[in-house]
Amino acid sequence: MKKVWLLSAAVLMLTACGARKSDGQATETADREAEQCVGGQKDEHGCLPAAGETWSELRGTCLQVFNEGIRLNPIEVKEGEAVISAFVLFNDDRTKAEIFFPADRPNVILDKSTDGVYRKEDCCYDDRTGVLSIGGKDVYKAEDTLSETLIIFYDEKTGNEPLMKAVEEYGAKLVYRYEQMKGIAVVVAKEKTEQAIAYFEKVKGVLGVNKNEINQLHGQ
Repeated sequence: MKKVWLLSAAVLMLTACGARKSDGQATETADREAEQCVGGQKDEHGCLPAAGETWSELRGTCLQVFNEGIRLNPIEVKEGEAVISAFVLFNDDRTKAEIFFPADRPNVILDKSTDGVYRKEDCCYDDRTGVLSIGGKDVYKAEDTLSETLIIFYDEKTGNEPLMKAVEEYGAKLVYRYEQMKGIAVVVAKEKTEQAIAYFEKVKGVLGVNKNEINQLHGQ
């Protein structure tokens, strides 16, 4: 009788372990599926590029730099060219600044000097004027802070052509394209935020327009 009891206990333990393993596998699978829905594959730092995340060496974490950094627009833009911005991000005590360049140049971390200007090699950022110089030439300047970022989602079947045309006609600035989520991020004047939301909500194929601070793209 004792042997029977021990055998039954062993079977129950194995069953429980198997159930826990299955539950763990199911959770892992669900996490992977959720990750793919939110922003696709992670990069070597664990960031989700398709969700607008990039790695910050200064802060040691993934972030959406267009949300947390200061936008630096090119000072010279040829007619018909797209405006491709850089960004500057500070550490907590503002002793260092990380410059996020467009894809053609790697990020660089600048150190704050005694005159309050951030420098490293040929890069120089003056936080007082918002001007970034490269090789002695003023190349970027901080954008007016009185702006709002809107996240606009569109229907995949309709595509983004009507929306992109509306962005151009409205005069908004395109700052990011979400590949898998079928959405874009644009910047509009803060005082015209509600007007812009109402405008884009009427565009063919648009599913929703959210202010950036209330739109959660990827859970912490």
